[in-house]
Amino acid sequence: MAYETSKSGRVEVKFNEDRTQALLTIQPPGPAGEAAEPQEVLDRLKAMGVTYGVKELVILDAIHYAAETNMPANVVVAQGVLPQHGTDGSVRFLLPREVLTKPLPKRTDGSGLVDWFALDPQKLVKAGQELAFITLAQPGTPGKTLTWPILQVLPRAGKPMAVSPGTNARLVDNQRLIAEQDGYVCLHGDQMDVHPLRSIKEPLLGGTHCFTAGAVLMGGMKGAHVQAGTFAAVRGPAVDSHIRAFGDVIVRRAERCVIIATGDVYVLEGLRDCEVNSRRRIIGLGSAEIVGGNVSALEGIRMNALGTAD
Repeated sequence: MAYETSKSGRVEVKFNEDRTQALLTIQPPGPAGEAAEPQEVLDRLKAMGVTYGVKELVILDAIHYAAETNMPANVVVAQGVLPQHGTDGSVRFLLPREVLTKPLPKRTDGSGLVDWFALDPQKLVKAGQELAFITLAQPGTPGKTLTWPILQVLPRAGKPMAVSPGTNARLVDNQRLIAEQDGYVCLHGDQMDVHPLRSIKEPLLGGTHCFTAGAVLMGGMKGAHVQAGTFAAVRGPAVDSHIRAFGDVIVRRAERCVIIATGDVYVLEGLRDCEVNSRRRIIGLGSAEIVGGNVSALEGIRMNALGTAD
């Protein structure tokens, strides 16, 4: 900081760091001393190159205060244009961050599979649903120095909020982060992803049902045809139904069903009198068993029990 001080030591004037303000310190006069003169301060400001913004009434008040109270007076006696610093960006999430950052749940049986039946319902979103609203960072406005030549003082720009669209998410108008598909939302670091799927609570009774991505059927199915664009997971019993998935199929119990999968077929409890065709493997978890029916897997079958004693 630049500053000037009178020989008597009663007046000190200095600039702030960016020379947008002149700061005055008036020391009180001693027992036999005289109060500072306003002209002394004005001369000091002129010598320092201050060209505008001088506050003469503030100078008078400061001199009076120091003389009356016998205390130093510290005031701003010349004001330039202060830079208005920018504001940081912020984000308002659909859910608390601690919920969004929870990953897809995994099964506890050591299989490493996603536990599609343990999804957090509040993280299930619909296509077009807003996931987050971003308040953009503001750049601020520049200031101006007090001294000639008058220079621009750059403001501190606001920091942008670090959140970006990931898989199946899209940024609209640089502010609204929305889901592009029905699915399960997760925040990975600063990236928002939507795992595409639909979760159906009620059992499917008859009819043909097509899912563009994953299908989680919590209530099971009876007499229904289901086609899934990726995986199909059926928690409730599947009876007299047809399941086709362009990915893995996970079933708990199935009876008299046709199951066709381009990926693996996982059986949690058992299959009875089913026709199963997998381009990869058929895998039983725990004590799962296959009784009756016709099963085919290009990469093999791993099951606790195949058939019965009879």
